[in-house]
Amino acid sequence: MKRIRVAICFLLFFAVCLFTSCGGTKGTVIEMELTENYSDSDPFVHAKLFYVTDDVDSLQLDISLQIEGENGFLEIADRETDEVLWSDSWKGQVAPTTFAVTLDMLSKEKEYVVRFTGTHIKYAKIMVASDNSLVKERERPLKPNRVTESKI
Repeated sequence: MKRIRVAICFLLFFAVCLFTSCGGTKGTVIEMELTENYSDSDPFVHAKLFYVTDDVDSLQLDISLQIEGENGFLEIADRETDEVLWSDSWKGQVAPTTFAVTLDMLSKEKEYVVRFTGTHIKYAKIMVASDNSLVKERERPLKPNRVTESKI
């Protein structure tokens, strides 16, 4: 009987630890890592899609990047309209850098794109992270879009 109690206590402790550790994985990380062998075209474009599962008034994204190349341009846009919500550009090599970006008024009805354009890129690593559990990465667009179809 004593062994059963010990076993039950151990299982309960294990279950609590398991559920506690799972609670920390609410966010989303969108990652792009590119080398000079990624594309023959110059400039080249690489993009990832994301969406929100509910309307969001304000969303903070933490962006980390490292670039070894001539020029890099990163933008976040509405996939359907191609309206740029945020963008920045860099010349030359960029040491590992992290900064925060705030996007306003995202709609659950829309898809958004994180798009990197680079020239003479030897290496680029971009990570866009959100602690908000409403942000989800999407592998493929829900529907074709003539405006941005060639950019994804």
